[in-house]
Amino acid sequence: MIFGRALLLAAPFLLVACSATDPRCAALPDVGTYCLQATTAVAPFAARQKVEVSFDARRETMIVQIEVDSEKMRFAGLTPFGLTLIEADYDNRAPRAEKMPADGFDAAALFSLLQIALWPLDAVRAGFTTAPVEVNDAYGVRSIFAEGEEAFRVRRVGDAPPFDEIEINYPSLRAALRIRTLDSDDRGQNGLSGIRNQMTGIR
Repeated sequence: MIFGRALLLAAPFLLVACSATDPRCAALPDVGTYCLQATTAVAPFAARQKVEVSFDARRETMIVQIEVDSEKMRFAGLTPFGLTLIEADYDNRAPRAEKMPADGFDAAALFSLLQIALWPLDAVRAGFTTAPVEVNDAYGVRSIFAEGEEAFRVRRVGDAPPFDEIEINYPSLRAALRIRTLDSDDRGQNGLSGIRNQMTGIR
């Protein structure tokens, strides 16, 4: 499946092994271990987003639905034609993938990436538990430095999660994601069930 292969190529951090001692933690290239923070760190929301994934010269598109409330994070990733690639959730205890694109898929790494992009600065700082990592926000850009070098950058447009646009750059992986919110509900009431009925016209 071309979309599944492209997703895995562009996001090898989703295939790294979880921490052996805590299912909430994932080892991310260049920036060490990140442990998932509580979903209460952000206000509840649900959003449908278009994600353009670039890896070297390859580029693919998928549609995602993210839902966050005080009890859980939920994620679904689909092709533009509505074929489900990923379904996963995190219940503040452990992440779980109901449907995964390949063996070895790491749901903790997926949710770590989402939290690093979306969660408040203090929560993200608290999530890094290993080697010294510096996380800074300035003028809509979140930069993560490891050993004095910028290892990860997130540019956000908008005032609060899910944000209007997000760009994620991971230079060492030669990967970038461009994310545009198509519609959202700041009460988190739309849920994942409606996504397959909203795919028309998204290309």
